[in-house]
Amino acid sequence: MGLEKHLPEGFELPEEPSDRPSFWSHFWREGVTPWDLNGPHPELVARIRDLGEPGRAYIPGCGRGHDAAFLNQQGWQITAVDMAPEVEQHLAFEPNDRDRRFLLGDAFEAFGSVRFDLWWDHTFFCAIPPARRGDWGRAVLKALEKGGLLGALIFPFGKALEEGGPPFGMTLDDMLAQLGSRASVLVDEGAGHPGREGGERFGLLRIAPV
Repeated sequence: MGLEKHLPEGFELPEEPSDRPSFWSHFWREGVTPWDLNGPHPELVARIRDLGEPGRAYIPGCGRGHDAAFLNQQGWQITAVDMAPEVEQHLAFEPNDRDRRFLLGDAFEAFGSVRFDLWWDHTFFCAIPPARRGDWGRAVLKALEKGGLLGALIFPFGKALEEGGPPFGMTLDDMLAQLGSRASVLVDEGAGHPGREGGERFGLLRIAPV
């Protein structure tokens, strides 16, 4: 499991798969969140203009919501989603934003009939079991069915899928494989977050409308 080297001594990994709320609740209850950067991802901050004019943004697996809060500050109307109930106690949003900006539930379905201009994927695709990547692709295409952008941190880049996870190894091609002919690559470049050098990339895809 990719998280093992970042866990404190004596912390036991949950046995259930990583698409269950109880898997992530265990980490939050124990105060063990090694994926939390304590702020928005530097690559998102650096590339915010690449995302175009602010519109509606969907942030699945948002955790404390640092990226979501940053997008909101930049004028985006955000919908941030996480499945672990404990997340609600740790959100980085202003208190009066929580009810309007955060949804507790399954990120594959939580957006309902709302459609978005941006799907921001930071440690979501890599956290779900690989068998559910098809569900991810269908959700992205539905959420962006009027066209839009998929922005993603490709992490951990270069890790073999056989090594397990989460985080499960991934590439931009793994995302493209789930999106078919509607996706075109705008950006596929290295990302420079300290501690992840060489193991992380930034990807930006345009999704053609149906």
